[in-house]
Amino acid sequence: MIFYIVFNLNPLPMSFNIDIHCHSSSKPFMSRIGQQKHTPFETYNFEITHPIYQMLRKPLQQFSKIRFTTQSNFDHMYQGGVRVAMISITPIEKAFTVLNPQAASFKSQLMQTFLKEKSNYRDCFLSSYAINALTGYHVKDIDDVKGKYYDVFNDLFMKEMQYLSSFQNQKGLNGQYSIRFPKNYQELSNNIQDDRILNIIITLEGAHALGQFETLQTIQQGVHNTHMTDSNQYALGNQLCKNLKEIRTKFPIPIFSISLCHHFWNGLAGHARSLNNLMSEIVNQEEGINSGLQTNGKMLIAEMAKTTYNQQKVSPIHVDIKHMSPQSRKEYYKYRKSTPELRQTPIICSHTGISMSFETLDAWIHYVQNNPLEKEGKQYAEGAYYLHEKSINLCREDLVEIYHAKGIIGIQLDEKRIMGPLALEELNKKHKAGDEDQLKYVYAKTIWANIFCVIDEIKEAGVADLRKAWDMICIGSDFDGLINHLACFESAAKMEALKYTMGYFLEEPQGIPLYYKDAQNQYTLSIEKMEQLKAGYSNHALIDKIFNQNAMQFLRDNF
Repeated sequence: MIFYIVFNLNPLPMSFNIDIHCHSSSKPFMSRIGQQKHTPFETYNFEITHPIYQMLRKPLQQFSKIRFTTQSNFDHMYQGGVRVAMISITPIEKAFTVLNPQAASFKSQLMQTFLKEKSNYRDCFLSSYAINALTGYHVKDIDDVKGKYYDVFNDLFMKEMQYLSSFQNQKGLNGQYSIRFPKNYQELSNNIQDDRILNIIITLEGAHALGQFETLQTIQQGVHNTHMTDSNQYALGNQLCKNLKEIRTKFPIPIFSISLCHHFWNGLAGHARSLNNLMSEIVNQEEGINSGLQTNGKMLIAEMAKTTYNQQKVSPIHVDIKHMSPQSRKEYYKYRKSTPELRQTPIICSHTGISMSFETLDAWIHYVQNNPLEKEGKQYAEGAYYLHEKSINLCREDLVEIYHAKGIIGIQLDEKRIMGPLALEELNKKHKAGDEDQLKYVYAKTIWANIFCVIDEIKEAGVADLRKAWDMICIGSDFDGLINHLACFESAAKMEALKYTMGYFLEEPQGIPLYYKDAQNQYTLSIEKMEQLKAGYSNHALIDKIFNQNAMQFLRDNF
């Protein structure tokens, strides 16, 4: 096959880009809370504290596939043509600092030496130096999170909200642009007329941010609690709703969306398995995993939908289903339809990939009950899939719900979420060949595989208007999260390059072998099938929709 140099192509018409999920403020905020050494404008490498981890920087990056530098800082976004960014505040969960002593990998004394906290009063915790190496967070900030009475809402979330919003109207380091926090679509629309403005919309990943940290003892004792039965204890829900009301009525900048779940149990809803490889060994996310939507979660969702407090108008906050287990998602869709105030609200999944191996949530629920670690094959054989076939990703039933709710999906720029074994095998072959253009092509092909599967799954569900399915899709990079970045598109500065490469794939497409039905028969998304799934849209129109128009349309309707 002949590959053409991507950047010799005539460029697509220039239009600004939108990213509906990134974490621009997390690393600079945690560079020493209250005495921050960095700002969200800067591009900088992680400042690794411990000398051993300093020496191991390169192998740690290769092993973890985490890039030890900022990815979605403001300068990078502006350089990559991003003019609207939904920046997610995501306070670190305390359970992320608690060492899993039962992990098989810890049979190695060397592993324990590297990862375990040395001092007696920090026994049972993961070393702050290890967390510092993987996240870039200041060691003292990580130590504070381990404290017994740490308050997430006041000590992390509110402070990061204040820190991020303090950059209102400030200019970038090069003086070419300034920051704005529009309060609604009208302000955003006005700002967009000036390409020297970078617009920031605040979201929240993980509703644990509205509460307090659990103690170490509670985390350790809760490991074996499935929470399959709703506790019906309202104290947690009342506290979270009270804090949410406080920030909505007193803080000048709105929160656009909140995801109930993140990596660990928070008493609101069951989370999907999200940690792989080494991270799944180091910490334990078993408490409440794959359980359902709790009464406290319903209370918070109802609170988010409110539009007035004592005659004071507030903007509704939308539910982001990312990280919810299949059981939680199923129960949320049912709750949404049965609650008049929620029926017309959109469904957001801010950063995700697509799965095809099971069409329904019930099938996924059954699968994770029998395969809680999600390591076994499903229909044919392990390794027979091009996409990332895990329960955290969206299946056909999810996609149909989002379609009918006029919702939106952000395709994640994360190898471990959008690439299955077949895609990774193809990527590794191109990587060994050393041709960067071919590597870029495979990444673009993988993103399109996820996107075309959205359309294909919705088509198979028999929807009335396939063209409307194309309105659902945009980019939710998850830059500066713990992602396995795409090597050629490792930061927001490369967003324009990604857009050009994705346009190139549409001009020079390949069939995509999505999965094997059995040992002999392969289901391939053919070039002809992709052309049919375009539903009459031109290649340029699809690129524009994914990088700009769909998100703007969604914001026009919901912001």
